[in-house]
Amino acid sequence: MNLGSAWLGLNGVVFLGYGVVCLFTPSMPADYAGIALSTSSGETEIRAMYGGLQAALGAFLIFCAVSTGRQAEGLRTMAFLMGGLALGRALGLLLDGLSPYNVYALAYESVAALVALWALRQSQRTDGANP
Repeated sequence: MNLGSAWLGLNGVVFLGYGVVCLFTPSMPADYAGIALSTSSGETEIRAMYGGLQAALGAFLIFCAVSTGRQAEGLRTMAFLMGGLALGRALGLLLDGLSPYNVYALAYESVAALVALWALRQSQRTDGANP
């Protein structure tokens, strides 16, 4: 197993697990992030964005980790999505102030994106092509 497959698999398990937990307990991520769930619409939004979307991303990353020829696709997807989250979160921290939850999330998202890019670059060198 190479770095790319391992990174995709590890993050896939994290996203899938966290997503499933959030589907069934939307108050958990809301409490961590300091979001008040005052309506059923808010709970459904958390279930969808924190639960459904993250579980689907996790399943996709696992699929890419174990599927021949899909590793580069998964690493690119991970780099774009995690990079976008990190940029948005960094802007939020600048505009809204620091919070421990967001600082830790920014660290995870940044490292996840950078390692995905690094693994993609490594796979390009190993393959001698542009996957």
